[in-house]
Amino acid sequence: MSEAATPRTVVKQAKNSKGQVIAKLYSDGTILVSDVRASYPHIDKMWRKNEKDTPAYSITGILPTATHQPAIDLLSEVCMDIIKDRNKGKDIKDDAKFIRDGKPTKKPEYADAWIVASRETEKPTVLHPDKSEMETPEEIKAEIKAGYFIDMLIQPWWQDNEHGQRINASLRAVRLRREGPLISEGGISKDDAISSFDDDDEGGFGGDDDDMGGL
Repeated sequence: MSEAATPRTVVKQAKNSKGQVIAKLYSDGTILVSDVRASYPHIDKMWRKNEKDTPAYSITGILPTATHQPAIDLLSEVCMDIIKDRNKGKDIKDDAKFIRDGKPTKKPEYADAWIVASRETEKPTVLHPDKSEMETPEEIKAEIKAGYFIDMLIQPWWQDNEHGQRINASLRAVRLRREGPLISEGGISKDDAISSFDDDDEGGFGGDDDDMGGL
């Protein structure tokens, strides 16, 4: 008879000023960060910023210091524990950590906040507020938008290879909590850009140069 799996338990948690739990560290190393704003959500399909990058699902959580300082402290403590265990206590640069101060980015939506960056090549679980699963990429794209409030389940891990030393966070799951003020993060997707060029008479460019002042 096989041995029973060790139950997954909460090791540590952080609460806000209202006594609400906003972060939980579990015994398997995963961390639930609650009620944060979504930034750069790419969880409907894999995405990469540069051609050399590996495509992945990704999302960044925004943690305002006014409401999430205890969660920021817990996540920072996890980073320090990893550094003590895996790098003999020698610190690494701040921008090589999954949790970091948003101010150096100079993005207005990150002012007075810290950010949690996470990505994963395996598709994360994506949930509605009632915990029912979002089934299709189209549904996920329509429901999870930059600026909306989410919960995110991540799993930090230590990287030490030819690409350098980092503390990354794998994205395990995302749950939508509620809508919020949309964040304009610049640009549009390639698909949206291409779809803007209609071939019909009303939406397309005219073929007569005179209509464009001879240009």
